[in-house]
Amino acid sequence: MRERFEAVSGEPFEYSCRGWSEVLRAVYSAQRNIPAYVALAEQSGLKAEDCLAVAKLLAGQKPNQALAWVERGRALDRESQFRYGAGFEKVHRQLLTKLGRKNEALEAAWADFREHPSKFTYDDLMKFVPKAERQEWREKALSAAKGKNL
Repeated sequence: MRERFEAVSGEPFEYSCRGWSEVLRAVYSAQRNIPAYVALAEQSGLKAEDCLAVAKLLAGQKPNQALAWVERGRALDRESQFRYGAGFEKVHRQLLTKLGRKNEALEAAWADFREHPSKFTYDDLMKFVPKAERQEWREKALSAAKGKNL
């Protein structure tokens, strides 16, 4: 597969180049071969979803590095015409929690809920709310959602 990719890699907008690049990304991800994945992504054009994939691969053992990849991906995503979005927010909050930065994770979930109030963002918010404060946060969320198109 690598040979096939190399054979067409001189033409980055060529369909076959993109296709083999995606196949190799899937293989390297399944193998958990982070250096090979990163090298390929940089060679063929790093995308936001590459950053998310690398972050997920690193999350279990190197959460600080994973968080850096999430931030890099979020920056690329903001510049992109086609937004990848929600996947970053979930992984970002999980990593913040894992790193002991629960308040930041709660603030991020709260901001997401206020921007897009729904059952899904509410459920996500409540995952980060301490059990003793759930009733208070429930009222706060209901108040913030009043008048919004749910």
